[in-house]
Amino acid sequence: MSKESHMTAEDIYKLRQKRLDVINKETSQKKSERELKASLKERVPEVLEKLEESIILSFNNYAEGRNSKFDNSDDFTIYAQLVMKSQYHVDEGVKLKMEEWSEIRNGLNQLLEKYQLVLQDEDHRSYRYPTEIDGQRLFCIGFIFYVKLN
Repeated sequence: MSKESHMTAEDIYKLRQKRLDVINKETSQKKSERELKASLKERVPEVLEKLEESIILSFNNYAEGRNSKFDNSDDFTIYAQLVMKSQYHVDEGVKLKMEEWSEIRNGLNQLLEKYQLVLQDEDHRSYRYPTEIDGQRLFCIGFIFYVKLN
């Protein structure tokens, strides 16, 4: 008589746990993505403030003779750096396209108009911005835009 294989309650419990683990992992990832996007939306004013500071710094450096770049070029770079909670937040944050950062894009457009600048490159995104302060590694995203005088 051949022994037939059959499932037992223990097998069902193991399969159920595997399925629950997969579902919980997916749910956890989606929750983390939502939290990340919400966190970044809250920090839009901080990004815009840093972008404006970057513009002002470039203009002031030129006015004080410390940046002769504008003597023969109209283009320059503005940037903002955000410290994030974790490497995960950095990795996920840099995956977002600028279309998903509409609040930053709208604020950037206002800054460009205010300071009479134009965007050089429409395809912008955020970048990993490795930073270390006093030997401590920080998880940062950098927003970098190439602009020029209008």
